[in-house]
Amino acid sequence: MYLCQNTQTNDNKRPIFPISQVSYLLSFVPCCSNDDTLTEMITNFEPQTYELNEYEHNYLLPTIADGLSTKIGKEKAITNKAICKALKDKGYKISDTRLRKVVHYIRIKNFVPLLIATSKGYYVATEREEVETYIKSLSERINSISEVKNSLIKQLSHA
Repeated sequence: MYLCQNTQTNDNKRPIFPISQVSYLLSFVPCCSNDDTLTEMITNFEPQTYELNEYEHNYLLPTIADGLSTKIGKEKAITNKAICKALKDKGYKISDTRLRKVVHYIRIKNFVPLLIATSKGYYVATEREEVETYIKSLSERINSISEVKNSLIKQLSHA
């Protein structure tokens, strides 16, 4: 089942959800929100997971969201490395870990609907099966991390 539709002007797939004027929409999102679901840092990874700073929010976020919104279909996937290089070539300051934080923010705020990632890179899914497979992959990663956590808890209780 397709999650996108062809336009009348060409054969490019377009998401059902309109992805237009992303930069304009982002201007209404407060920088450095106090929403704990968005800003929670991960213990021992604070330098990588702190909330978006003003530069990231005002410059990187709209640029990255606009760029990712054009990556419709797996054949247009773009890697973290390629995004960082393109941004650095244009004078932006970004690291691969901060790019992941910006992409995380884009996803949880639904700025680019159906944005998924595979080993080929980030792209906007065009088929339901792609999203379902990605959700399954996320669940499997959650389970794997949980197994390690439970094993360490058990080891600690026996120490």
